[in-house]
Amino acid sequence: RVGNETQVHWSGHRSDTGVLIDHIRRVRSDIRQPVTTADDYNFWNKPEARAVVDEIDFVMLHAYALWNGRSLDEAMAWTSEVYDSICALHPDREVIFGETGWATSHDATRTSPGGEAALMKAETSVDAQLAYLRQHYAWVEERRVPTLLFQVFDEFWKGSGPSGNPLEAEKNWGVFTEQRQPKPSFLALLASGFSPVYPCH
Repeated sequence: RVGNETQVHWSGHRSDTGVLIDHIRRVRSDIRQPVTTADDYNFWNKPEARAVVDEIDFVMLHAYALWNGRSLDEAMAWTSEVYDSICALHPDREVIFGETGWATSHDATRTSPGGEAALMKAETSVDAQLAYLRQHYAWVEERRVPTLLFQVFDEFWKGSGPSGNPLEAEKNWGVFTEQRQPKPSFLALLASGFSPVYPCH
């Protein structure tokens, strides 16, 4: 993977598309493995994404129902619709999920436009994370779409940093705690017979 969320309009580290393409070509010239870049659905659904798609072997898609104001009841319908729309725009490339998931908490005090409380309309909790994971992996099993969760471990250094609000969503997307302990949501998912490995199509 060459770059992460370097093209979507809201990125804090956007780069010129030509610069990204140069990096992709340089990496491709030095390795034999498939090459891609990862970005939000709100880049892959734009016409300018085609220049990047032409340079990569598969599309690595980021899409979060929670960040996009969806409830748990709406989450997988929205996720599936986003996935299908990106596949339809780029039918010559496989599309995989490079990031998706559900946070176990968020900062309800951040009510300004773009803040967590303004963007997240659904419950954030261990139970909500489990409900989302069950839905998502049932969909994965049916559709056989390679999926990488965001994320394995909570990361308390993110967002406002370790001294900031510990409830911030950026710190709490993991299925394991920062201390490397599995959350009850992930344990329950495993107990239900979930297998984290699916063959690619």
